[in-house]
Amino acid sequence: MVKLQFKVVSIWERVFVSFRIIKIVKINDIIIYFGNLPPLLKFYNNKVILLLSNRFYVDSISFKGFIFREMIKIKLEKLYFNLFKSNVNEFIVQTNTMKNLLQCSINNCKEILVLPFENTGFINHLPIIKESNTFIYVASLLPYKNHKALVKAWMNLSLKGITPKLYLTIDQNNQISKWIKEKICTFNLNIILLENIERYELMNIYKKIEYLIYPSYFEAYGLPLIEAKNYGLKLLTADIDYCWDIVNPDDFFNPYDVSSIERCVKRAINVNENRTEILKPNEFINKII
Repeated sequence: MVKLQFKVVSIWERVFVSFRIIKIVKINDIIIYFGNLPPLLKFYNNKVILLLSNRFYVDSISFKGFIFREMIKIKLEKLYFNLFKSNVNEFIVQTNTMKNLLQCSINNCKEILVLPFENTGFINHLPIIKESNTFIYVASLLPYKNHKALVKAWMNLSLKGITPKLYLTIDQNNQISKWIKEKICTFNLNIILLENIERYELMNIYKKIEYLIYPSYFEAYGLPLIEAKNYGLKLLTADIDYCWDIVNPDDFFNPYDVSSIERCVKRAINVNENRTEILKPNEFINKII
């Protein structure tokens, strides 16, 4: 068995790697691709397995809010995937939703295995001490991660005098991060930005947070859900297929509805809703006379 590892970025590097593999592999060797995209060439004497963890290639999404470069990259990669997916003998995905989407995408009878896994090497085994009414959202700053809806929910809560603490990871300086910083200043929001945080630092922060809130509406897996569960966080998630594939959330919300996110947070911190009183007929008459 020969173990090779290539870090592939550009299309030209993919061409190079494909020809390199042809020269190295022997008949009946198994070739495993971990980079979502299939090989450029067909290996007739080898079994090719592709680990697919990118939902963009098998599902549709609105590109509203995406910068032009990101949109073109995703579309080109999806085109590449569809052109060369026949070069794969077996696919591995991490959820049943991804399996169903992939089955609709491929017309031939490829074997698709659902094999979710996690890296537990980062788990910190020091005592876990939770701070009440604290929330965290771990995500990259991409439009479908839905940061704006979450921050708007915090704005609504703040206007009502409700100020739970929210931690947000910030991995880049873009229009979304600028918008978030502006709203934090304007509304004096209790939001802590974790900019370019290291993984071991994040694991330590998990230990003191009470809730993971996860409003993303487009995921293949949702790794932070698994990480948070391992550290004893309660899970407040979008009512979307990928969440139910891998966890049983403590509560859920409609990620497209800011008020739904707000109500979910209120339930978590035991803030009573002012519900409309339902009157009996005689009470109704008495109110208007």
